[in-house]
Amino acid sequence: GSVDLYHDNSKKLETTSAGITVTGTVTATAFSGSGANLTNLPPSGGSFTAAASGALTAKDAVIVNSSGQAAKIVKTTAQQTPATSGTPGAVYAGTATTGQCIVYASSIDRFFCGYRRNSYIYGRMGQVVSGNAISWGAEIAVSPSNGSNPQVTFDASAGLPVYIWQGSSNTTPYCRPMGINTSNNTMSHGTTFQIGTNAANNPNIVYDESAQRCVMVWQQSNDNKVVTKYIDVTNATTATVYPSTTGYGTYLSSNNGQSQSMGICYDPDASKVVAFWRETSGTHSGKTAVCSITTPSSGGSASTIGSTSYWISANNYVPTGFTCDYDKKENRVVTAYTNAATSYQNIQIAVGVWNGSTYGMGTNHGNSVGSTNGLLYSTYDSTAERVVVAWGEQSPQSKIRSFSIGGSGYTVTESSIGDLDDAARSLGYYNGRTGFADYPTGGGMMMIFRDDGYSDHVNTLFVTSAVPSTNLNTGNFGGFVASSVSSGQTATINTIGGTTSWTASTLTPGTKYYVQADGTLGTSVDTLSGSVSAGLALTSSTLLIK
Repeated sequence: GSVDLYHDNSKKLETTSAGITVTGTVTATAFSGSGANLTNLPPSGGSFTAAASGALTAKDAVIVNSSGQAAKIVKTTAQQTPATSGTPGAVYAGTATTGQCIVYASSIDRFFCGYRRNSYIYGRMGQVVSGNAISWGAEIAVSPSNGSNPQVTFDASAGLPVYIWQGSSNTTPYCRPMGINTSNNTMSHGTTFQIGTNAANNPNIVYDESAQRCVMVWQQSNDNKVVTKYIDVTNATTATVYPSTTGYGTYLSSNNGQSQSMGICYDPDASKVVAFWRETSGTHSGKTAVCSITTPSSGGSASTIGSTSYWISANNYVPTGFTCDYDKKENRVVTAYTNAATSYQNIQIAVGVWNGSTYGMGTNHGNSVGSTNGLLYSTYDSTAERVVVAWGEQSPQSKIRSFSIGGSGYTVTESSIGDLDDAARSLGYYNGRTGFADYPTGGGMMMIFRDDGYSDHVNTLFVTSAVPSTNLNTGNFGGFVASSVSSGQTATINTIGGTTSWTASTLTPGTKYYVQADGTLGTSVDTLSGSVSAGLALTSSTLLIK
């Protein structure tokens, strides 16, 4: 039968056929056995509660602020007038001629540059070692003979830089992948390809991320047509030019084109290369044209050329010196050019948006500047989330100046103009998309130029156009919100030892993730916030917080 135990006439324990019933608190030095049927336990793993500072959504990464509240991790960017940081860094401390280019390969944290001296194209590979100073490896001659107008891109699939230039003796276009050694930042010669049999002007190159091939565009001098080819790189000595190394490239238009008003960039949203040129014959003579280039990801068929759109009137605007780049935040192409119709004392900005069949271009937006030399640079600054444009002025004072381009859709707003250098300096030749290199690790851009004010040396300058900040640091990360709450309500935060569902991006199981400065997850440390561990991916959508 039942046995009861009392304390001061109050029953505390009763035996039953199923076990015992206790009234009150059980205190013991240890417990053993299954706890599967225990109720009112805290969630599995680590968690805590805190008042929400602002509305929180389930899965938000949060910090614990100075008031002990849970606040969503946010990153803010303060736009500023473009300005330089530090002093010019020497790439080549000797006399060089016009024509420089630079690109940053984030996957290997290296810069690759090209420049012209003694009528040859030379290149270097470098790495930032302290502050914004680049330590460059040994110089190497990229062109086996005289050349001019170099450009460079980084083939992320092959993991190599690919150079393009115009031959000086026969003026035909050439391209060359280069081998690299990251242990001592040196390059080695790859195979040189003569990519056309006709004279060429202003060769351009860009990496097509979707096709994983490098797309090249230039003007053929024999018929003045703008053409394209692409190169599929396996390694520095194994590559194939399509449709062929000889013969004409694929025509972008049946009309003649002007090379000075030519530029290309890559649109990652449409997975297409965008090409611009100014036509000099036919119905649209004098107008600037734009089209898409779709590169096949396999095989060797010719690229598909999209419909052409014409957008700059022949009379009011005469583009001479042209650059373009893709605004990844606003999903649009930003173009800039100097206007010869106003004695180069005007820089025009216009943006284009892919509409499913072509790029619709907005109206031109002019800016009065000093007398320019018609040469421009541009790049997308991923820190500022804007395209930045730079140009050289000849009067009233020789200098390099710059502004950033804001707005959305077809609207254009510019920052105030900043002076990047107040001495006589020269930018690259004509198209300047590769004169700036986006450098997100450093929070800005690296610019390459010929230093006319210092014996025509080739130098670099670090340029910033925005200052980012975040409320996350290495000591205040709290965890992830379990369920959505309004501001002021009590939030449950899953923390170390717990798990969280993550659907904002696909995780790779077995991979360590870090909290980024904007509250997202990444596989590398965000330099802005420092090393903040998020945890280990258990599945594509589950993270063990640690």
